[in-house]
Amino acid sequence: MQRRKVLLIGWESADWKVINSLVEEGKIPNLAKWIEGGASGILTTLQLTLSPTLGTSIVTGKRSYKYGIYGFSEHEGDL
Repeated sequence: MQRRKVLLIGWESADWKVINSLVEEGKIPNLAKWIEGGASGILTTLQLTLSPTLGTSIVTGKRSYKYGIYGFSEHEGDL
């Protein structure tokens, strides 16, 4: 069985309306090739909507209460 490689791009604050417009205008040809040759779409988000929690959840497959990252700074005690 051949293993397939996956590239996941998380583009914070990206807007598909803007991206699609730029693709149609030919301004981002490399991204257009990736979209055409792969899969793309809108992901729903989790609460807390902060980069450290979302990115870690994507990588681990777990929610923030399982790994203890709740934002950009360290917390002491109960949240």
